[in-house]
Amino acid sequence: MVRLAILAPTPALRSGLRALLGADERIDVLGEAAAISELEELDGLDVLLIAGDFSLEALRSTLEDAAAPPALLI
Repeated sequence: MVRLAILAPTPALRSGLRALLGADERIDVLGEAAAISELEELDGLDVLLIAGDFSLEALRSTLEDAAAPPALLI
């Protein structure tokens, strides 16, 4: 089971990705947010799925944290 969270700027994009990924029984979507600061906790995630228009510089400092999961940018 792959545990992931979705980071996307719009509710429609988050909802669509959750529906698409949630249909696969091998994927467990643990959360979704418009900003990385909204995610409760990154511990326990296998992947952070990042979709949309985010500043890579803004994300870099958060993702450099040793506890952050691997990130997939789409």
